[in-house]
Amino acid sequence: MKHQYKITYPNNVRLITPSLDYPMGEAPLVIDESGAALEKIAVKIGDDASTIVAKSADKIHLSILKKKNPVCG
Repeated sequence: MKHQYKITYPNNVRLITPSLDYPMGEAPLVIDESGAALEKIAVKIGDDASTIVAKSADKIHLSILKKKNPVCG
């Protein structure tokens, strides 16, 4: 989740409108299919892709999510 702020000036008065953006989508991301608790998690959100690395009790999970290009798909 990422916060954003739109600034406008209706009637010469500054108006700041906050909003939330979901760069990886609004659907929940399942990291461990077995439902095991995650001990550590690291997330890097880039312009073209996002990377998630997580550690559960017995596994290390790596997920790379590429963003779709709205023009090319």
